[in-house]
Amino acid sequence: ADIFTKSLTEVKFSKLRSMLGVQ
Repeated sequence: ADIFTKSLTEVKFSKLRSMLGVQ
């Protein structure tokens, strides 16, 4: 569960970084 949550969080931050990077 922890690993899965950590993975989801990483993906979330990755998406946010990408969005900010594009902007």
